[in-house]
Amino acid sequence: MGSLAKEIDREVIPFVRVFKDGSVERLLGSPYKAPLLDDPKSGVSSKDVTISKNPLISARLFLPKLDDEQPQKKLPILVYLPWWGFLHRIRLLF
Repeated sequence: MGSLAKEIDREVIPFVRVFKDGSVERLLGSPYKAPLLDDPKSGVSSKDVTISKNPLISARLFLPKLDDEQPQKKLPILVYLPWWGFLHRIRLLF
């Protein structure tokens, strides 16, 4: 019977562990902060959505407050991937 343990390709302690099958394990947990339903200071509300359950991929949407008097217009979308650049750099280092 074969071992179920994945073989480690490289580690960047204490940040990530990269396995030979291409999967990545984050070693530092991310602190979770609940979204603000309505921030009176900025006028922006936010909510969490699940994009995929397996693998778990989630996102936080930030929504500006819109007045009924404002004409409907398209809003810009900003996508922030905080770990992508870091992991991309790690691949270049090894």
